[in-house]
Amino acid sequence: MRILFLALAASVGCAADPTQLLVVVDTDLEAGVEYDAILVSAAGEGVGGAERRFEAGEVELPFSVGVAAGDAKDGPVRVTVSLWLSDGERSVGVVTRNAITHFLPEQTLRLDMLLSRTCIGGGESCAGTENTCVDGACVPPEIDPTTLPHGDPDAPLMSLVDGPRVAPDAAGDDAGVLIDAGEECEEGEACRPAPCR
Repeated sequence: MRILFLALAASVGCAADPTQLLVVVDTDLEAGVEYDAILVSAAGEGVGGAERRFEAGEVELPFSVGVAAGDAKDGPVRVTVSLWLSDGERSVGVVTRNAITHFLPEQTLRLDMLLSRTCIGGGESCAGTENTCVDGACVPPEIDPTTLPHGDPDAPLMSLVDGPRVAPDAAGDDAGVLIDAGEECEEGEACRPAPCR
């Protein structure tokens, strides 16, 4: 199976609808402060894949990339989106989101990939598992393609983030950790919108 990244701005007309994923990337982290690069990769089962790096100032959020199925019109695909921060000498992964789904023949499916501040560090309960962090919760990466909405490459993209993309105040008591005021957590335990860990 061959997986191709498409530049959506340079789409090619076809007789049949294309078999592809419209991957929509967004984050609530602040560009240039909490991350400086976004890496998007896609791979089919048992074959090589493709990846594309976007510098933080290169794209405006949200943005999308197309992933075409090539000859495998119903094949599996793994999409990984990660945010990276460099100090000039080395880069460190800040947050990563994985999704495993399938193409559906002659359909463009929209796959939303929100990289949330609540998942910085991979999500505590995801360490050492195949799971991925979504909004602070550790979940399996598999997504049934029949649950994905139809993707329209020409439609304007709406933000996946409810608030501003601003880094927490570094002087605050809980910088970098979102706390749900309705939860009670033990001192020293991380508190997130999911149950206390």
